[in-house]
Amino acid sequence: MKRVLWCFLIAAMLLPAGSAPAGESDVTLGRLNRSIHYDHLRLDFWMRSRGRSHRCFVILPIPVEPDADREELNEIDIDAFIQEEQRDWFWLSPTRHDVETHDNALPNRWHAWYFGRLFDAGAVIAGVEIGHKWGNPAGRRLYTNFYHTVTDQFNLKPRTNLLAQGIGGLDAYNWAADHPDKVRSIAGIYPVTQIRLDSFFARVYDLSGNQDPEENLRALRENFQDHNPQDRLEPLAKAGVRIAHVHGSEDRNVPPITHTIPLVLRYRELGGDADAIIVRGKRHGPSDMIFESRRFLRFMLEQVGEPELIEPDEPEDDTKNDTKQESDEEDE
Repeated sequence: MKRVLWCFLIAAMLLPAGSAPAGESDVTLGRLNRSIHYDHLRLDFWMRSRGRSHRCFVILPIPVEPDADREELNEIDIDAFIQEEQRDWFWLSPTRHDVETHDNALPNRWHAWYFGRLFDAGAVIAGVEIGHKWGNPAGRRLYTNFYHTVTDQFNLKPRTNLLAQGIGGLDAYNWAADHPDKVRSIAGIYPVTQIRLDSFFARVYDLSGNQDPEENLRALRENFQDHNPQDRLEPLAKAGVRIAHVHGSEDRNVPPITHTIPLVLRYRELGGDADAIIVRGKRHGPSDMIFESRRFLRFMLEQVGEPELIEPDEPEDDTKNDTKQESDEEDE
């Protein structure tokens, strides 16, 4: 393991492409680019799979001074840090780069409160940008390639903690249902967990393999339960995957009564551990009460054995724990 990691890091820093992870011969890795994000060391690289390249990032729990220059970043011994121990990690879904303004990037400044405490707990944050796959089979294959890439090359634990935000819920839940043995928990920030039987989703999933809208819709209808997250929860419950969602009660883009509440109820019926944190009065999008929920943070810290890192003097969340909610909101 030590030799593999050393060879990868040297190749990543010096060569146009690195080695492929074991079992994924069609994947190559680009060189590592070091930067500072949330006052910690961030590594960006490209993963090339099936002829296409996808941006990836890993943020290590290595504190870095905000004004550190390139030479100081390059002096950090990543190899020694990686070999030190196998680490817990959180996988953000989706990942989105916005190099011009950073306003639409994921992760962004709203994740700082959660991520800072996860770094304090020694956890790694990672993600891959796959575009608008929305949980379809092609996206799930890319997720599998990324999983093997980062677990092999960065010595991460085999069971990940998925952090699914918005539309990323479809990618995260569908991949988790395919690989329940590789998932420890799913933490959702107003996640989409229900696909629709319409021409748009039929085109994204393209299960018939052609461009005929009616044929695609028929194929999606016939295979709906193989792709709809709320119908794919049983393997996760059997594997002991824990779930928690934080969701605004007035979210009209992704209504909790359509996405979070039915999923949590179904999961509990299957014997699974699930929590719905409904934040009163909040709509879709960034909010301090959604991105600084103590209960949601405690759930994530419990996955890495560090729940005591929550400050005891912080005010309680303005949330409710029941899963009964009336709503006439439109679908996402």
